[in-house]
Amino acid sequence: MHVPDPHDSEAARPAPIRRAITLQASVERVLDAWTDPAVQSVLFAGFADFVESSREGSRWRVSAPLGQHPVVFLRTVGQSALRVQQDVEGDAGVLASLSLTARPCVNRDGVEAELQVRYAPDGVVERLAARLLDPTPPALAGQILRRLRAGLETGEVPTLQSNPAAR
Repeated sequence: MHVPDPHDSEAARPAPIRRAITLQASVERVLDAWTDPAVQSVLFAGFADFVESSREGSRWRVSAPLGQHPVVFLRTVGQSALRVQQDVEGDAGVLASLSLTARPCVNRDGVEAELQVRYAPDGVVERLAARLLDPTPPALAGQILRRLRAGLETGEVPTLQSNPAAR
C-alpha cells in the first residue's frame, strides 16, 4: 500500500473536481457564453459578484467564510476550439484553475460540457475555510453547469427571487 508523503506538495493537492452536463447548443456558443462576463455574473451569482472587466480578464468579489470578501482576478490563459482554460488569481498568486471543455456528443444531438476545477488551498486556515464554503466546490461546479445549460437552452436561469416558495 502506497502512503503519500504529507510534505510532498504534489501528494497534498486534492484531486480535481470534474462535473459534466449535456447541453442543446453548439460548442462555439457554449465557449462564448462561458467567457462572457455578463453570463458569468449569472453563473457565479451568490458566490461571486462581478466588479470590473478588462482586456486581461475580470475582477470578482467572492463571498467567503467568516464574512470575508476577497477580490480575485479571472484570467483566460488558453483557448482552443473545444476548451477554455482560466486561472483564478489572488494576492498570493493562482488560487484555482478552471477548464471548460465542450465537445459534440457522439450518436446524438447536443454538446457535452465538462468543467474541471483544480484548487489547492495552502495552509491550515485556508483548508478549513475551503471546507466551510457553502456551497462546497463540488456542488458549486455542478450548480454552475446547470445554470449554464438553463441559460443557453431557455434564455434564463431560474432563481428564487420572484418565487421564494420554490414552487
